This record gives sequence, C-alpha cells and structure tokens, in this order.
Amino acid sequence: VRTISCLRATGWTVAAGTQIASYRIYYADESQRLVPVVYGYDVRNWWPQPNEPPDKRTGLRLAWQGPGTNNQRRLYLTSWTNPQPEVPVRSIDFRSTLSDAAPFLIAITLEP
Repeated sequence: VRTISCLRATGWTVAAGTQIASYRIYYADESQRLVPVVYGYDVRNWWPQPNEPPDKRTGLRLAWQGPGTNNQRRLYLTSWTNPQPEVPVRSIDFRSTLSDAAPFLIAITLEP
C-alpha cells in the first residue's frame, strides 16, 4: 500500500491547530505508525462556518460539497504516503481525542 486516503469531517468547530484524532497504522511486521488529524489543516466542520480562513495547506482538500438544511455540507479528503509500502497493512484504528470537534470517518481507501 503506497497511499492511504480518508474521507471525513467534523460535527463541530474547534481552534485551528488542535489535534482532534489520529490513525494508528498496524503493519504485518508488528510495527506501527501514528498519523495525527489536526483541525483546520486536515479537516474542518462539515457545515461551513462564517469567517473561516481560506484553505491554505495542501492537506485540507475539499472532496465533496452538497446541500444541507439552510447551508452546504462538505467532506474532506486527506491522503497519506505510507513510509513502508513494502510491508502489508494489517489494520487501522481511528481514534478521537474526544475534543468538541466530534470527528467522523466516512471511508478509507488503500491504494497500491
């Protein structure tokens, strides 16, 4: 697996730069990697917020935007380059830091 991509958003807003979750990647050789998820850099609230700064970091990519009640909803896509592509990925844990952001994960895609 060379690339791991995640489709996600949050239910609420917190200060940009706050770590709100992480992925722990477990490999077949028993090694692990921790990938942090940072609000405002990797993901945002799925409801656009007034006075949001523009998306400046390449990790923050709008993947989908659609209608919602009184507003637009949106999902973000983040892709992570696997530093050990030759070692099979055994499993992935998605863990919230239990911040007010309430992150959620829609899908994970593993690309060879």
